[in-house]
Amino acid sequence: MLLRFSVENFRSFKDRTELSLIPSKVRRHPHHVIKPKNQSDIGVLKSAVIYGANASGKSNLIKAMKHAQMMVNSGVKSGQKLPFNPFNLDNQCLSKPSRFEFEIKCGQHNFAYGFIADSKIIHEEWLYKIDKNKDMMVFERTLVDGKAHFNFDQIKFKNKEHQLYLTFTGKGTPENRLFINECIERNVTTEIDYLTEITLTINFTRNDFSKITDKVIIQ
Repeated sequence: MLLRFSVENFRSFKDRTELSLIPSKVRRHPHHVIKPKNQSDIGVLKSAVIYGANASGKSNLIKAMKHAQMMVNSGVKSGQKLPFNPFNLDNQCLSKPSRFEFEIKCGQHNFAYGFIADSKIIHEEWLYKIDKNKDMMVFERTLVDGKAHFNFDQIKFKNKEHQLYLTFTGKGTPENRLFINECIERNVTTEIDYLTEITLTINFTRNDFSKITDKVIIQ
């Protein structure tokens, strides 16, 4: 289930724009909320409605979601340009990357996954396990001196071979491909089957992300 989705510098969105299905403190309609399982868990609304005038960007929010899904599930081949559609009414935005992030609930687990990219390169990518009290990093990808640097320091590997395998996958990820997409291609979650954070995120984008538009009503 989607908890929150945010987008920045994409189509009609210059600044960061967020769709949140996290309930407010208002308790008048409890039947509209899927309640958290414990105090640290995060509740989620069963549906959402987007209101706005014509040409106000409502459909572009759905396009942003589908763009993020496509980037994770398909990506592009090495050397190809990435799909890039920045806010074009500000010349400075044309040279800035776009940012996408979604927070999701998979069973009793909550994750925050996102990336920053332009037409040539993935600038940043991250996956965190989250709850109300803390965030735990699964991996981070950043640019250091123009090269991708991966941080897997908080993963508890069962053996050195698995650590080397994931490190090798990171080093082998082309600059224009998402690491999580490379994990799909290299069957990382089969080889290291206890990386449930990555497995659940991949399963969400493959099987559940397309269902989001059925939950979001545009008015």
